[in-house]
Amino acid sequence: MATMSTRQGEALVLTTRVWGEGAVVASLLCAEHGLVRGLIKHATRLGAVLQPLNTVTYRHTRRLETQLGTLTAELAHSRAHVWMSGREAALRVAYVADMLSHILPEEHPYPHLCHTTENLVMGPLGWPAVAEFERAVLETVGYGLQLENPVPCPQGSPLAYVSPNSGRSVPQAVARGWEERLLRLPHRWGGLPASAEDDFHASWQLTGTFLTRALHGKMAEPALASRTRLGAYYAHEHAQSHHARAA
Repeated sequence: MATMSTRQGEALVLTTRVWGEGAVVASLLCAEHGLVRGLIKHATRLGAVLQPLNTVTYRHTRRLETQLGTLTAELAHSRAHVWMSGREAALRVAYVADMLSHILPEEHPYPHLCHTTENLVMGPLGWPAVAEFERAVLETVGYGLQLENPVPCPQGSPLAYVSPNSGRSVPQAVARGWEERLLRLPHRWGGLPASAEDDFHASWQLTGTFLTRALHGKMAEPALASRTRLGAYYAHEHAQSHHARAA
């Protein structure tokens, strides 16, 4: 007879998916076991508990390692005050939860990732924090940018681009004639001086290219839809700021 396997601890709620009548399949991120999925029965009464990036105490039980198993969850720390504080925060929380639930392999521990995620949620608003978080996630799942390992250039040319294949930064002189095939290196990560708006677009395109690759095609759709909404918000804010300065 198979032995019942039980895991328990604290985790961040990522996503929930309706399963049958009154149940959901929940995805949680915990420090010890990474991404954990399980069936939560009678979940309709847990709506406030299962909001994205709330911290819960969970118990995951299953007979076989290949089974989905069942989960119970109790609220340990609510993040409602974060995602209710404004549109940017709500979009940011939704995107981070969607992205992590799709990009991480199940049950592979990333001890630092819960802490990094909490810092992003609770930290200052703005796209730079999100871009830095995306770089950290890409590094975690093996698609890290190699910006500190530039393509050699004997002329000492300034760094200006990034190879979409290797993720290495490329000097301006080396890139000459190939600019359309490369990604711009944001000023904040060592590229040429640029306006805040241009630097946002360069950063967003750069991390987005590698996230799409890491999310493997169709698996990317839910996470990238959330990212598109958040990016549109930031782009609109930059446009509004530009118009205000020009007025």
